[in-house]
Amino acid sequence: MIQACDNGGAQLHYEAFGSDRDTLVLLIAGAGAPAEYWPQLFCEALAARQYQVVRFWHRDTGQSTHFDEPYSIDLLIDDVLAMLDGRACETAHLVGHSMGGYIAQLISTRHPERVLSCVALAAGPLASEQGKEQLGLSAPDEDLWPKLMENLPEGDFDRDLPGWMASWQMLNGQLDIEQNLAHACTRALYSGPASNHQVAENHIHAMTTVPDCLAADLGKCDVPILYIHGEFDPLVPPDHGAKAAELARYGALEILPNAGHMYFNRHIWDRIEILVAKHCARADQT
Repeated sequence: MIQACDNGGAQLHYEAFGSDRDTLVLLIAGAGAPAEYWPQLFCEALAARQYQVVRFWHRDTGQSTHFDEPYSIDLLIDDVLAMLDGRACETAHLVGHSMGGYIAQLISTRHPERVLSCVALAAGPLASEQGKEQLGLSAPDEDLWPKLMENLPEGDFDRDLPGWMASWQMLNGQLDIEQNLAHACTRALYSGPASNHQVAENHIHAMTTVPDCLAADLGKCDVPILYIHGEFDPLVPPDHGAKAAELARYGALEILPNAGHMYFNRHIWDRIEILVAKHCARADQT
């Protein structure tokens, strides 16, 4: 059942799996991504380990409130904290992908009292080009973004699907795409207002506001952080995750063989579920 919580007038829709008596694992999707980026089977598998699992729609996705004006990453952080409050949870395990991974890290450094553990998938310690250059981090394939921008969705799922599938193929690493996963995630982009089918410009803007102090703050953070990275991530190369794990006070790194930035492959999701569950369990035991 779809539920909603409020943050300053923004309605944030979410779906919960498992018992609300269990410890919360909150899943934070990437820029422009729907809650359904986290496959239902993945959510159900985590819930079967006695966790309550929540996936939610960022503002500007799904049926959550849409906005015309850009906003900073701080507002998306406030949305996550509102989700915790809405579930009456003082603490939770945070699991974020891409932009969601940066949000999870920032909450861990700023509000460690609310974070039991953090998992950052396909994310690094910095988002700004200047900051990444100073850390000597690899740049994405220079041809990737222009190719992704060739996908110009018109708002019709059937007509737009080939363009989306071409994008997903570029982002999926060296693994075969399982079409049922890719189609389900893509169709979810069309479940809300017409603007959903386009890349969320507000989220792209929010990513430009990730502060460079994150890299230094990781070294002072007591939250255990697991970085999970695709071996062939073309958008956020794997040395970004490796550097973040090195900088974090309690950081660890796991590489997903042959995976890219997106994970449209059930075997990869099975592997991620095991890694997330083990990381949460270790934190729960401390």
